[in-house]
Amino acid sequence: MVTRKEFLQTMGGLAVSAALSKFAQDGPVPPQAGQSPALTAKAREATRIKRAVTFYSYQDEYKLREMTLEDCVAAVTDLGADGIEILGEESVPNFPSPSEQFLKRWHELMAKYQTKPVCYDAFLEMRLLNSRPMTMKESVEMVVRDLKLAKRLGVSNVRALRATPPEVMENVLPYLEQYDMKLGVEIHSSASIRGGFAEPYLNLIERKKTKHLGLVPDMSLFAKRPPRVQEEWFVRNGAQRHIVEHVSQAYQDNVPSQKTREQVIKMGGNKMDQRWAGDVYNHGPVTNEPKDLLALLPYSFHIHAKFYEVTEDYRDLSIPYEELIPVIVQSGYSGYLSSEYEGQRYLDDAFHPESVEQVRRHQVMLRRLLGEV
Repeated sequence: MVTRKEFLQTMGGLAVSAALSKFAQDGPVPPQAGQSPALTAKAREATRIKRAVTFYSYQDEYKLREMTLEDCVAAVTDLGADGIEILGEESVPNFPSPSEQFLKRWHELMAKYQTKPVCYDAFLEMRLLNSRPMTMKESVEMVVRDLKLAKRLGVSNVRALRATPPEVMENVLPYLEQYDMKLGVEIHSSASIRGGFAEPYLNLIERKKTKHLGLVPDMSLFAKRPPRVQEEWFVRNGAQRHIVEHVSQAYQDNVPSQKTREQVIKMGGNKMDQRWAGDVYNHGPVTNEPKDLLALLPYSFHIHAKFYEVTEDYRDLSIPYEELIPVIVQSGYSGYLSSEYEGQRYLDDAFHPESVEQVRRHQVMLRRLLGEV
């Protein structure tokens, strides 16, 4: 049996090539009912969308020392992608003050594999102190700290956590202008696009008329059904399958969360059943439609292509990428789609997540939908 490292070094490119050759021979997989067809030839020629992978996807293997930083970079280039998204706390030794030796090695890796550091994920810890929230001055200093590190890594785009207040972003703007960088707040699941979650940020951008502030939409916004791996996690940990399935269907039917909780209690739901009836709604309102993304894309410079599971036939079970990709292409968006695997959190209690394989499948799916094959 080959090791994961051997897979990365010798099999990654072959696996992608074989999968893409099959698509080239068989043609695009027909869309499922209700899904949009693949891109037209004209749209394929016009798109300037590029592909990336966030190292968040490989967190389990990196944490277990099964993958080094170089392995992560090599895995991305094996997929035919060139964009790297990095989390400082996860990937930078001695964060936030790496050694010159590390920085030299980082830039050598980018050159060796012909990859580009296209986004840095920053985290604003508003409740870092138990006694009080962060002051404005402390918050700005924390963001500026990350901007300086991102600049040293050669990254000009920084993703701000979705809890970052617009007021902090406004106060950081002079530093963004000085460093010629962009800061985008993440618009993530549980937010309603039409409900106005992004409005304060859009108003700030319009008021300041700046190119240095923007958005980073996360495709979890459009989850149409709960992740299968999450359902199975709850069953393994004590939830009753028939109640798990009932709650999942209620979510897809857009039943209000409080009503679903009441139904679960009446069904004799245990503690884990009731937890599932609450957690499932963290995926947000199923009323977000792919076309709603058009309101965000003119302000977006990076996209998190979130996924929880991609099947062997290169299908996402939760997020309708067959509908989303044409919308993104038609908008004229020309940044990166960054594969962000989040299914590992629902597997590592019982299985090895096999993140490398999941990201490979997701990238093959993106290549097909973007018309690269």
